[in-house]
Amino acid sequence: MSNSINDLKVLVDAAGGIQRQNRFNVVLNTPDGINTIPAIRVSFGGRQLDTIADKLPGPGHGRNVPFMQNYSSYGSNSSNLVIRFPIEQNWKTYKLLETWMNLIVQDGSISGNVSFARPYDDVIRDGFVKVECLDMNGIIKTTFTFREAYPIKLQPIELSADTGEFATFDVFYNFRNYEAI
Repeated sequence: MSNSINDLKVLVDAAGGIQRQNRFNVVLNTPDGINTIPAIRVSFGGRQLDTIADKLPGPGHGRNVPFMQNYSSYGSNSSNLVIRFPIEQNWKTYKLLETWMNLIVQDGSISGNVSFARPYDDVIRDGFVKVECLDMNGIIKTTFTFREAYPIKLQPIELSADTGEFATFDVFYNFRNYEAI
């Protein structure tokens, strides 16, 4: 295939256009049900294959053999999905996410003989976050589904009298895996 502008136009037209960055929905499966919540920004790391050297004898150092998928972002050891939400006047979304986090770890502390099985099975296992990518007519073209997703961090909120901007907050989620359908 050549690299002409006409070839690029044909490719884009055949795909139905190019995805717009601002056309998406966020759907959360929280402990109180499925909620479609307006979001301002969504970012997630990528996907990579972790490899290990097989160290077989022969020339060179052997081969790197893939052994696991890794969803970590920015070099961290955990899978992160970050969503920025606007803060409504009744703080509904913020309170929903705080309640979700409180169900996972009751008072925010760990002490004594603790089992994570109940919170994991009751609150996390069925949790998901879906990011639905939309076309210009609002039709879902691709859905990223993050399985066993739950909030792990609410970023500090900044309120200020010197700007006319609306208030937002960022939420970090951990997830087991994701797929694009």
